[in-house]
Parts: sequence; C-alpha cells; structure tokens
Amino acid sequence: MTSLHPETVRHILTFMNDTFVSRNKMKVVCSHWNICLSDEAFSIDFGVTSFDTIGGFRQHAEKIQYLFGEKCKQIIWNHDMCDTPIFFNFVLSQLIYLDLSWCPRVTDYAFVKMIQNCPKLKKIILQGCRRLGNYCIEEIANKCSELEYLDVSNGVFATDESICEIGRKCKNLVYLNVGKENYYITDKSMMTCFTHCPRLRCFIWRHRENV
Repeated sequence: MTSLHPETVRHILTFMNDTFVSRNKMKVVCSHWNICLSDEAFSIDFGVTSFDTIGGFRQHAEKIQYLFGEKCKQIIWNHDMCDTPIFFNFVLSQLIYLDLSWCPRVTDYAFVKMIQNCPKLKKIILQGCRRLGNYCIEEIANKCSELEYLDVSNGVFATDESICEIGRKCKNLVYLNVGKENYYITDKSMMTCFTHCPRLRCFIWRHRENV
C-alpha cells in the first residue's frame, strides 16, 4: 500500500475546498484511495482528540512532529482555569509543524508557554487566533530560528515591531502572511523581511501580495 505524508493529504483536500481537514477526514479519504498515512505515531490532531485519550500524549511527546489543532474549541488555552493545558508542560523538541488556526481561546500566555521547547518549528499557522498579538509573534522570533512559514492573518494583532523581529531573526523564512486586513503593518516590515530573509518568496499584507 502506498504511503502519503499527512500534510500532503491535507493540502490535497484543502484544494478540494474542504474548509476543515481533520485527521479523521484524512483517514476516511485515504481508505477510499487505498493509501495510508505515514508517520502515524508522530502526529496528533486535537480536533479529534479528547482529554480522555490525551494521556498517551506524554508517552510520545518528544517524538511528535506534527500538531493539528485548528478549530479546536474544547481545549482551555488561557490560564484562568487550570493554569495551562496539560500538554504545555511536555517537551515537544521534535515539533516542526503547528496548526492552531481558528482556535478561539488561544492566548499569548498559553502559546508562548507551548513553544518554549520547540526549537525545530518550521511551520506555524495561527490564522484567526484573535486573542494573539505582538508578544506571541516576538516570542516566535526569539524561539523559532528555523521558521520557514508563518501565517498570522485574520485577526492576530501585529505591528511593525513584531514583524521586523521575525524578519531579523528567522532568516530561513519563505512565506509570511500578516493579514490583508492588518493596517498596522507598513513598508518597514516588508523591507526588513526581504532584506534579512534571502529565501522569502511570499509576503502577504494590506490587500497586497508581494512575491
């Protein structure tokens, strides 16, 4: 049986206009295609994972490379109830892909707590996380020097200060989407990123797309 990487299947379904592609959906489609998902033990989709089953997270935390949490509303992301979600206390040293898009409760405090031990992160998607802001983006710049792809569009508050930090410290950056609706970003951010990131190919901002 042919094996496909989870992100490959996710991209295929995205192009088919499926707005929310969970791991369960990918498994169903793959069964019809007679293919399997590779790296099964190294991916967790919080959109289909409950707290009853998250106990196994501890066992595999240091091996996980892909974390899918988009549209996951059942997880408490702030510190009002139980400080931080249980998995924030684990070391995700091998994590390279993090998708928390459209998580309504994710906050700067919780997110920064999470990426403290994720030095290998290359792709971060925070689209629609309206409670995130400059502090979160600055900490990404400080902690994720290998970053190649960042999407903070559709509600993440950002200014030149934080985006310029990304440009100066994430020199492997290839793609950056700060949101076409973000009017706090100016030419300064674009110039800084293209100056310090030789691999940058796409910078999306303020109803423009510079490629």
